[in-house]
Amino acid sequence: MYKYSKIIKTMKKYNLFFLILFITTLFFSCGSKESKTTGSNAATDVIGEADSISPYNGRASESIAKATINGRQVEFKFMDNAATSENTFNLAQSADGKYTQFVFELGSDDKMREKLGFMLINHTISKDSIPLNIPPTKQEGKQAKLELGIQKSSVFISYNNVDAFTCSITAASDTEIEGTFAGQVKNPAGRAIKVENGSFKIKIKKVEMKVQ
Repeated sequence: MYKYSKIIKTMKKYNLFFLILFITTLFFSCGSKESKTTGSNAATDVIGEADSISPYNGRASESIAKATINGRQVEFKFMDNAATSENTFNLAQSADGKYTQFVFELGSDDKMREKLGFMLINHTISKDSIPLNIPPTKQEGKQAKLELGIQKSSVFISYNNVDAFTCSITAASDTEIEGTFAGQVKNPAGRAIKVENGSFKIKIKKVEMKVQ
C-alpha cells in the first residue's frame, strides 16, 4: 500500500511540473506572436508599402498634390529640405521659348516616406497655352513623366509611367501652376499602381534655361 501511495505522489509531482511548463510555453508563445504583429503594423505606411525607418526629413509647403493611389486617397505637401531652400519649384524656359522644363516632387509626410513627382519637358506652360492637355502617348521632342517613390528602409522603390500618364494644366501664372493628372506607374519588377483623380497646385519660380 505504501508503495502505491508513493507512486501516486510522484505522478502528482510530475503532473504539476508539466502543467507549469505548459503554461510558461503558452505565455511566451503568445507574447512572441503579439510582438510580431505589433512590429508589422508599426512598420506599415499609408499605402502599405514602406516601413518606419527614414533618414529623410521634409518640411510642409504651400504646394500640394492629391491623388487616389490603389484606391486610397493620399495628400502630398512636404518638400525635401535638400531639394531647395525656397518654397517654390522652378519653371525653366530658354530665351527663345523653344525649350522648357517643369519638375516638382512632394512627400506625403515629414519623413518623405512616399514621394510624388512630375517632369514635363518642352511643354509650353503659359497663360496663352491654357488649358494644356498632355496625352498619355509620346510626343516627339517632348517628355511627360509621372513618378511615385515608395520607401523601403532607406531605399526608394521607383514607380514610373509607361505611356499611361494624362496631365492637364488648368491654370498658370508667374507664381503658380494648377492641374489634374491620372495614370499607371510600374516598378522595375513590373508591379503596377493606379494613380487616379490627381490634382496639383504648385508654387513656382520662373528661371531662364541655359541652352548649349
